Amino acid sequence: MKEAYQKILYLPRPRSNRYPMAVERRAKQFAPFAALKGFESKIQEKEVIYRGRKILPDDKREELDRIYRALREGMAIAVEYFSANPYWPDEGQYKTTEGKVQSITEAFIQVNDRDIKLSDISNIVFTDKKLD
Repeated sequence: MKEAYQKILYLPRPRSNRYPMAVERRAKQFAPFAALKGFESKIQEKEVIYRGRKILPDDKREELDRIYRALREGMAIAVEYFSANPYWPDEGQYKTTEGKVQSITEAFIQVNDRDIKLSDISNIVFTDKKLD
C-alpha cells in the first residue's frame, strides 16, 4: 500500500497563487445569517401566552361602573385591561397600565395616550402617586 503513494508522500504542500483573504472578510463568511426573514419574530409571537377573556360577575361590573362614573380627567389610576390577539380576538393578554386619565368618553378612557375600551377593563384602582 505504501508503494502506491510513494511518489506523493513527501511532496511539499501546494501553495495557492491567490492572495490570502483578509481576516475581517474571512470572519464575515462565517457570520450567522437569517435564512428566513421574519422567522424570529414569528417564533417570538408564538411564545407569548394568550388567555381567554374573563367573564366578570355582576357585582364586579357594578363596581367598575361606579368607579368609571367617579373618574375625572387628571386622576391617577391603574387599569387592568384585556388586549386582544390580532389573529384570534377571543384570546389575548391582560395588561396593566398606570397613569393619568387624559380623556373619558362613553366607550373609552385614555390613559398614557392609550385608548382602552370600557368592555375590556377588568379592574380600576385609584393611585395616590403624583404624576406630572
